[in-house]
Amino acid sequence: MRLFPSLVLLSLLLACRSTDKPNSTLNDYVSDAASGKVMPLALGANYACVLNRKGQGLCLGAEAPVQNNTPARWQTLRAAGKIPVLRDLVARSTVTCGIGVRPSSLENRVLCWQPQTTQAPEQIDQDAVLLSGKIRSRLRSLSLQKDKVCGLLSDGQIVCGVLSATSRALNLTPVKGLRSMESLRSGEGFSCGLREDTGAIFCWGDNSQGQLGLGSALQEEEEPVAIAGFSGRATFLETGAHHACAINHAGEVLCWGSNSHQQLGVEGKRFMEPKVVRGLPDKATALALGARHSCAQLVNGTVWCWGDAPALGSETQGGLIPLRVRLPVASAHIVASLERTCSRLSTGEFFCWGTEPEVFPVPM
Repeated sequence: MRLFPSLVLLSLLLACRSTDKPNSTLNDYVSDAASGKVMPLALGANYACVLNRKGQGLCLGAEAPVQNNTPARWQTLRAAGKIPVLRDLVARSTVTCGIGVRPSSLENRVLCWQPQTTQAPEQIDQDAVLLSGKIRSRLRSLSLQKDKVCGLLSDGQIVCGVLSATSRALNLTPVKGLRSMESLRSGEGFSCGLREDTGAIFCWGDNSQGQLGLGSALQEEEEPVAIAGFSGRATFLETGAHHACAINHAGEVLCWGSNSHQQLGVEGKRFMEPKVVRGLPDKATALALGARHSCAQLVNGTVWCWGDAPALGSETQGGLIPLRVRLPVASAHIVASLERTCSRLSTGEFFCWGTEPEVFPVPM
């Protein structure tokens, strides 16, 4: 397994070489930024971001220097000359976005940054590179595609905008044909939403790997279409780079899309309709998907992963059979980037495993 060049990110993000015995947690490092209990973690390419107890965003790059055992220097996310209070911080590749809460001038606006993967001592602040206008309906959550950011509104609608390289303004427009949506997730070039009242899943965007679950490999669908062949009502939805998985009412995990490294839990190169993942010993409650791996958190707080062996923290094991990640205590939440996964433990600490991710630059 390749290691990050920095001791900081090694300890921060790569907690083990083996799924069986990870040897470190994130707590010693995130506490520098969060001063206590850490809010949700967002994993980008070669960096990680957290929200502290005040809701302020802080990021740590892959090559942030540490000398004489001094604490890690975190980048503070700023906007319009202020340090905003944020919620629902999300990351993909080289972009991180959050929803503004305070000050009032940034309330209910989408703010996006490109955190630095290297960090000189004087570069401890990061200004927002994109800022949306205020939105009439309250923003509930965000997701990031390769070149777009999408938001789920309190009225169940979804809005999306292009991440621009030439303008600091972020223009969000409604996605046609969607209403009563409960959750929103995005992959490298596609998005999916879960409808609250019916449990149906709608996807749109790139379909070259069957990641829209439509039963065919059309190159692209501009408007959302309900996926085909899903067994039962969906209760949880997650997307990887080029595949997606969902949990049904019975606690089963079903996956579709690219299967280059058996991240769907079945044999074959790709599947254009959902397939049940076999080998999970109990019902699933949450999912985290990367580029070539998938993980499920079960009702008993254990985490099981399948797909690309290095992304599972193992050089010799991997494939379609789910492997249990040996966590010190039960998992409360899981999150994944392209090639690594983190669990927020029931103690409030983060526990990570995987390898160095590839970088998928966003045109900004």
